[in-house]
Amino acid sequence: MSWTRLFPFDVIREGQRAFLEDAAAALSAGRILLAHAPTGMGKTAVALAAALRAAGDRDATVFFLTSKHSQHRIAVDTVRRLRDRGVDVGCVDLIAKQAMCLQPTAPRDSGAFEGFCRTLVSTAGCAFYRRESRGVARLLAAEALHVQQAKAFSSEHGVCPHKAALEASAEAAVVVGDYNHLFSEAREGVLARASLTLGRIIAVVDEAHNLPERIRSQGSADLTPRLLERAKREALRLDRRLARSLTELATSLRMALSACGDEEVPPEFLGDLVARACGASPLEFATILELLGAELSGAAGGAAVLQVSEFLHGWLARKGLVRIARGGPEPRLSYRLLDPAAVAGPIFAALRAGLLMSGTLHPVEMYGDLLGIPGTRRVTRRYPSPFDPRRRLLLATREHTSAYASRHPAMYRAIAGTIAAACTGLRGGAAAFLPSYDFAARVAAVLRDRLGRPLLVENPAWTKEDRDAAIQWLERHGDPGGLLVAVLGGSLSEGVDFRGNLLKVVFLVGLPLSPPTVETKALQRHFTAKYGAERGYDYAVLFPAVSKLLQAAGRPIRSEEDRAVIVLMESRLLEPRYRRLFPEDFEYRECGDVPAAVEAFFAPAEVPASEPGRAPEPIPAGEP
Repeated sequence: MSWTRLFPFDVIREGQRAFLEDAAAALSAGRILLAHAPTGMGKTAVALAAALRAAGDRDATVFFLTSKHSQHRIAVDTVRRLRDRGVDVGCVDLIAKQAMCLQPTAPRDSGAFEGFCRTLVSTAGCAFYRRESRGVARLLAAEALHVQQAKAFSSEHGVCPHKAALEASAEAAVVVGDYNHLFSEAREGVLARASLTLGRIIAVVDEAHNLPERIRSQGSADLTPRLLERAKREALRLDRRLARSLTELATSLRMALSACGDEEVPPEFLGDLVARACGASPLEFATILELLGAELSGAAGGAAVLQVSEFLHGWLARKGLVRIARGGPEPRLSYRLLDPAAVAGPIFAALRAGLLMSGTLHPVEMYGDLLGIPGTRRVTRRYPSPFDPRRRLLLATREHTSAYASRHPAMYRAIAGTIAAACTGLRGGAAAFLPSYDFAARVAAVLRDRLGRPLLVENPAWTKEDRDAAIQWLERHGDPGGLLVAVLGGSLSEGVDFRGNLLKVVFLVGLPLSPPTVETKALQRHFTAKYGAERGYDYAVLFPAVSKLLQAAGRPIRSEEDRAVIVLMESRLLEPRYRRLFPEDFEYRECGDVPAAVEAFFAPAEVPASEPGRAPEPIPAGEP
């Protein structure tokens, strides 16, 4: 089938054709395409068209993977568009087993749920799982239902929605899932139930700039005295002797950590504590706890016991870790995975083909390195934004910095003063993204007295509902507009669609470098040893900070009609060593008077009409 037949729209927009041809060629050749493709490219439509064409040619299943459940809807809706156009393609929407469970007594804690589910299944205690589900699975595989629809449909037939969805994955053309379904230990179970191998999968990774950190996060864990005490309370139900051992280990750990600041420790640090407190090796103690946790989970308990067991196994078995002891008011023992390539590399080597895409997959070569994608299979591409660059004004100022040595009340007042002055007379919303919640709170405290418009400050405890309410707040204050104060790298700075030109001005305050913690230093050492001194520092410190800036900079302009000013409030970004870190089409200029530049940009005479040469006519999707 022609790949244009698989495109879900009548026309291919400006900039999409090159991306579509590159993706179709790479996937059909069994390669991995890494694409820096800015907002507005229509990435989902391109990715699915190219992947389905390659899958049809080579009998493969497309796994469309996202970092958030909210992003599943776009992929499923795109498949539905194809079906409306007469393309016979089925799609399964797959989320975590716990979120799909129909058991009314299922525990909310993820660790307890795993044991609860495993026990019910192994003892035939779950009627939903026992019931034959192949008929429901065949129907799911032939449709394109959102996960809540599939869950309701499975419930009507009395079968486990997760089991039916996995079985449907064996026959569906597209599986929409989470990163975890391929890039975690859950992979083997998913593939076995779906009767698939990596060699039969074409993986599309959406918002792929998130994948390295997600893998690192999944390979990391913490052990605290508080967790051990919770495990002790659970163990008391069945094994008082084991409960005493957990109490002694909690006491020993608290005493050992009281002498620590924030420092790297060897594996033996925990081994010695376990041996003294429990009279067993860490592996023996982990196995005992695992058995107890399994027994407790049958009654929807044992979550903390299992978590301690998993930590001990990870501390001992995982390679490429930094192990950290932290004292202070919240003492903890941690391990952190350093190199995501250790997990991702073998997966990308075994996949049929792959496409990684993001509006901030920059630099694309770095992501190929971090994910261990073999150079012989790697294809890298950068695509320009499809939007008229004259509708986005990029400014940078020397007057401000977030450098630690400069953080004092006068600096917070100066930053707030520039933001307040630039918002004076502005018709529409604005947002200021700052390096941390503490930094944001200090600037917001000054803004409350100076701003002259409604102010909303992000809270780290906000839920999804709170974030949605923040968008609605901006909509309600559309004219003259409110100011949202949020955090670079926070929940509102990426993956949030501020539609309808809600944000006229975005202030990006500072350079959000990771503090020089033990983990950051270990990461830099590891990357330096692997990639060399310059790339080691870039990969561990500089590019992660720039990625946060680019993500926040992508919030205001979401369509070709939007216009916005983006202000980089960091003097260091005007130095050549930092300018080099940004994509070529992110060309900011120095500005000495930000309020005047903002006012001039939105003056009526400054609204340009698009030149004919800048926005060619769309290309019919059916043309070769």
